[in-house]
Amino acid sequence: MRRSWDLVGGHWWHAAFTLLVAALITGVVNAVITAPFSAGAWFIQGVAAAVATIVTLPFGALVGVLLYLDLRARKEPLDLDTLKTDLQATGA
Repeated sequence: MRRSWDLVGGHWWHAAFTLLVAALITGVVNAVITAPFSAGAWFIQGVAAAVATIVTLPFGALVGVLLYLDLRARKEPLDLDTLKTDLQATGA
């Protein structure tokens, strides 16, 4: 938590606005996918909700990763060698 607080420090509005816009986009796409099935049976609604989640979840994860890399690049020296070293240190 401390590392996250340090990375976001000074860029709180940027991070909050980015996550808010991503959540709004995800919500709109989710609603567009599930709306045609809202009057149907509960099983069809469940399948539509699952499909909507499968479509929108990767976008949310991508926004989180890109926001992290952006904040890290703003706060720390970040280049390919540093990323490679970090990945090797974690065993990935």
